Amino acid sequence: MELSAFNSSAGAPADPLFDWAPDAERLDREVRSAELNGRRDELTLAEIECSMDLLDAEIAALRQRPQADLSVDPELKERTAIRRRLAELAFRLERLPG
Repeated sequence: MELSAFNSSAGAPADPLFDWAPDAERLDREVRSAELNGRRDELTLAEIECSMDLLDAEIAALRQRPQADLSVDPELKERTAIRRRLAELAFRLERLPG
């Protein structure tokens, strides 16, 4: 999945196109609700997995940007942190019976 625009005049990838972030707070509430009910919420799990896929693609696009030190890129840090949080939510849901 290509998430960065291509600047044909300069021949270099542009900034990622998505200005989006999953609603991690809502997803966290839905996971807690599923835990209280003792049943996996398949729709929430699917949304989390799709969001992680989109974040993976955006992280890959950010890593393609020419930059001296990617470890200080605030966009990359933010998306990586959100992705980590979603992975934890997915793990909690997967432990529940279906």
